[in-house]
Parts: sequence; C-alpha cells; structure tokens
Amino acid sequence: MTRVGYSVGVPDRSGSYVIVASQSSKKAARAYARRVIGGRVFRGGTIGQRIFPRRPNVSKRKARVILHHGEVGGHPLTEKQRRFFGARASGYPVRNPHKKLVLIYGRVLSIDAQKTQPHRCDSECVDFQHKYRHVFKKGAKMYGLPNGDILITTR
Repeated sequence: MTRVGYSVGVPDRSGSYVIVASQSSKKAARAYARRVIGGRVFRGGTIGQRIFPRRPNVSKRKARVILHHGEVGGHPLTEKQRRFFGARASGYPVRNPHKKLVLIYGRVLSIDAQKTQPHRCDSECVDFQHKYRHVFKKGAKMYGLPNGDILITTR
C-alpha cells in the first residue's frame, strides 16, 4: 500500500468513502471515477482507506444570520449562495451532491402501466384491465439512480 497522487473512492453506507483505485494523474482518476457509481476523486490516500468528506454544517439559525448580513467573510453573497442559505434558513434539506443521475434514455415517448392499488375506475377501466398508456408531449428523459430506481422527468 503506497501513497499515490490521486485516488478514487466509492460511497460507503456510513457516509464515508472507501478508496478503491489509485491513479498517477487527476485526469486518469476522473475518468475512472466516471465509470464507478458514486465515484469521487481524492488527493492522496491508500487503497482500502476510509475518507470522511466535509459536509456543510450550516444550521437554520446561522443561515438566517448570514442572509441578514448579506455577506460572508467580508464579501457579498452571490446569487447561488443567497439561494443556498435561503433554502437552509427555510428548513429545506440539503441535496446530496453525491447522488448522481445516469441518463438511460434521452427521449421517452410513452409508458405502459397497470394500476394495482385501489382506485376509482369506470367500465372502460375494467375492460382494459386497469392498464394505461401515458404519451409524453414533451421529450421526457429517463435517469437511473445509484440505488437502482429510475426517474422519468420532462425537465
């Protein structure tokens, strides 16, 4: 186990990252990380080592104070920072930046589905055995999530 220039870590259940590969250049490490679900590049590290990334510890109260002052470290807030602190101050949860979406289909035309839960239906619904077809007017996209779920969106 030797110390290297750049390492690629994968997320662990505890929120840490476990180093699984080492690369000599940052470019090679990024290319490797793109092929691994949830892969992230770290400087240094040894294979098998656990790394605990820093997380934003901004409370609702602190976010309100920052918004009130309108600056951080003597510099005015950018629009992106203002939105972030506004979301934190309102209690909106911080999104997980490590949850990466993988594009599966760039254009979804329609979905065929069957209802299994109790619902109101008429005789036409019963005749078609509770099967429905949803045709998308706009080009919907289908993404894969790291846990195996799919997400279909028109945004």
